[in-house]
Amino acid sequence: MAVVSMPIDAIQYSKDDADACTGVGVLMADIEEHGLQSPILIDEANNLVAGLKRLLACKRLEWTHINAKVMSAADAEQAITLVSEPILHRPASREDLALLARRLKNNGYAVYDIARLMDVHISTVYRYLATAAVLVAQLEGGNANA
Repeated sequence: MAVVSMPIDAIQYSKDDADACTGVGVLMADIEEHGLQSPILIDEANNLVAGLKRLLACKRLEWTHINAKVMSAADAEQAITLVSEPILHRPASREDLALLARRLKNNGYAVYDIARLMDVHISTVYRYLATAAVLVAQLEGGNANA
């Protein structure tokens, strides 16, 4: 996925989600000091897939463009479904990310594709998958090494 510079006003997102979004002010200060560290994720129709806080922060900073990765509509639809169920209106914990990586793997994504979707290094995906195995084993009352 290539990173492109997108006009902020061209990106479509839910105004209801934006109204419910918290923590944008803190992120604004960080972006103002350090710049945007990760691009947002959009589909081919310019619908926001991930990065609402980053988009809102940059918009409040009066940026006209933002870096975005564009993914296919099919990948975007599956990513939205998988991400929106377990992570709702709070920062993602390491456990959330580990379980998300596991769900993506179980849905047929290769480790490389998971790394690309989650915007992390492949070794991080392997760590997430190992963490998820431990979490699932604990929930099932079994042994993670079995």
